[in-house]
Amino acid sequence: MVTAIADLHSFEKDGRPSLTHNDICCHQFILVDGIYKLNDFHLAKFLKVRKKSGEVCHHYMGIGHHWALIHAPEEIERPSHAVDNAIADDYVIGNVMYYVLAKKWIFEDISNSDGVEKLIHGERSPFPPHIANSTHPADIAFQKGITMLWTHDVAQRPTSRQVSDFLLDELRKITGEADPDLRVNIPPLPSDWDYGDEDFEANFNDD
Repeated sequence: MVTAIADLHSFEKDGRPSLTHNDICCHQFILVDGIYKLNDFHLAKFLKVRKKSGEVCHHYMGIGHHWALIHAPEEIERPSHAVDNAIADDYVIGNVMYYVLAKKWIFEDISNSDGVEKLIHGERSPFPPHIANSTHPADIAFQKGITMLWTHDVAQRPTSRQVSDFLLDELRKITGEADPDLRVNIPPLPSDWDYGDEDFEANFNDD
C-alpha cells in the first residue's frame, strides 16, 4: 500500500512529487489477481513546479468536518491554507496500515471531535496490546512503519518511499528473499463478518 503511494508520487521523477491522491482510505484499494492496487483518483491533483526555483506548488484541499479525523494533522490545523499534499498523503496511508494491522479504525470508540483534538495535539491511536507486545518481526516492522508515517512534524515525517524501502528491507530479512513476492492470499471472512460502510459512517459522524 505504501509502495503504491510512493509510486504515485514519483511516477515522473523520484524525489519530487508530481501527483497526489488526496483521498486515501481503505476503500481505495482493490484486489486484482492477488495484488492490492490503489484506486479512485477523482480528487487527485497534478502538481505544478515553479520554473525559477524548481519548488513544487502546494494546493488547498477542502476537508469536510465529519471526515477531518482521517486527514493529516496539518490539514486540520490550517484548514484554509495550502499544505504539502504529498507528505499529507504519506501521513494518511499510515491510517490505512493501522486498520489492516490493528483491525480497528483510528480513535475507535472516540467521538470525531475528541479524536480531532487528540490528533492535533500529537496523540495517536494505540496499538492493541497483542500487537504492541508482539515479538514477531512483521508486527514490529509494521508498527515502526506506521509510526514513521504518523510523525507529527511535517519537516521530520519520512516520505512514503522511505517507509516503503524500510518495510521492503524488513520483508527481505523475514523471507530471506532478495525480491519477495508481495502478492497475498486472502483468508476467508469469519462467518459473523458484518462490517459495512454504515459502521464507518457511525464512527466518524459522531460529534
